Amino acid sequence: MDQLSRAVHNPTWVGGSNRGILHPMKPLVLACARVGLCVCCCLGTMKTASASEEPSAPEAVVVEATPVAPTASAASVPVSDPENTSVLRSPSSVSGVAAGFLSHLDHETFKPGTWDNSFFEQAGRDLGSPMALLGGTAIFAAQGLASGDHEQVETAGLMGLGFVGTSATVQGLKSLTGRTRPDGSDDYSFPSGHTANSFLAAAVLAKEYGGATAIVSYGAATFVGASRIAGGRHHFTDVLAGAVIGQLFGLLVTSLDH
Repeated sequence: MDQLSRAVHNPTWVGGSNRGILHPMKPLVLACARVGLCVCCCLGTMKTASASEEPSAPEAVVVEATPVAPTASAASVPVSDPENTSVLRSPSSVSGVAAGFLSHLDHETFKPGTWDNSFFEQAGRDLGSPMALLGGTAIFAAQGLASGDHEQVETAGLMGLGFVGTSATVQGLKSLTGRTRPDGSDDYSFPSGHTANSFLAAAVLAKEYGGATAIVSYGAATFVGASRIAGGRHHFTDVLAGAVIGQLFGLLVTSLDH
């Protein structure tokens, strides 16, 4: 008892150690610490494994941002080209020597936009505009009525009828072909409406009056067509087609008069 009390009150007595009575319990404490450490390790391993099975939000964002290789169907979709918006802009897709020749005229011989925003281009635009042509026809008819010239009134009526047919044909072709203008402003380049209406008026006046009237009329119509090319508003084939359409309708309406 004396030794036990001495060990309790004097920890340094047992084997010269400062642990006192707790020294015999050291194996038990170490065993408990080892068990606790094993349990913590097992729990940490299980938590890490469960977290790795669930994709985290940042990883999902990275996967969505990763570019996907194009499939065969997506790669086969043709890309639109502003320089080839219709068959008229791509001569390789049109069969025949005539298409290649006209394309050469478009891109080599008569290049659009030579005198863009010039007085020449502006004058041709105003002269061949629907307002100028219809207004001139109305004045021409009014003058005939005032002077009692029935032939002049009939000529104005033929031009008005021709304008209706020419405009309808031109607008239909513009919507059908969808050709881009040389200046890229819209897709209503083919054919030239200014040129078509100008040549219609020239054909009617030349048929009805001939002589100097025919020379002046066709000269003015040619001036309008050339200005449309020079201003970058039309290709040469647009103007050529417009001239043909106007000439045909001019011959058609004048044949009704006779």
